[in-house]
Amino acid sequence: MSHRDRILIYWYPTLLAKRRHHNNFGSIKLVNLFFGWTFIGWVVALIWAASDTSRPPSSGLVQRALNNQMVFDARVPA
Repeated sequence: MSHRDRILIYWYPTLLAKRRHHNNFGSIKLVNLFFGWTFIGWVVALIWAASDTSRPPSSGLVQRALNNQMVFDARVPA
């Protein structure tokens, strides 16, 4: 196994996250950089990179607030 192959295997979780446009690409890259030399750190980065890249749906209340569909009454009761 050449030196180049070892580098590609080491950085595979980061390359996978980049290719999949993962929302947590930067964090995956840091985990891979600092903990990838351990087998457990590399596996964690790989699983994270292979995980779902979509964001969880927000609650209806938050979504309505973001869409300006909620009216807030700022009056103080007398």
